[in-house]
Amino acid sequence: MKSTALWLLILSIAMCVAGYALALGVSCSALQSRVHYCEEIAKFAKYYVENIRGHLFAGFLALGGFLLSLKTFIVVTMKENVYDDEKYIQNWEAQRKLDPQMSLSEILCLRHTM
Repeated sequence: MKSTALWLLILSIAMCVAGYALALGVSCSALQSRVHYCEEIAKFAKYYVENIRGHLFAGFLALGGFLLSLKTFIVVTMKENVYDDEKYIQNWEAQRKLDPQMSLSEILCLRHTM
């Protein structure tokens, strides 16, 4: 787990460096002028703060709300169509009669192995 996190960190840093190098190459012609700082990138950062950041925040907030409502809809629909079904309840009660201590996760795992 720690090695995966370390590799993800290294990959993220490498992508940031590559993105900055690409931005220097595209917007400032850094290969021709041999500069490491570009005024165009600073102008974009100011433009981003003033014009784009708020809209991105609102957009991602709306997207998060939509995904949360979608997840809630799926859970409620599954409850109504699967768990409230008479066959499911009968099957659950039959399984509980065989082993009253068995939990739902154990039953689901047993079904996949059979």
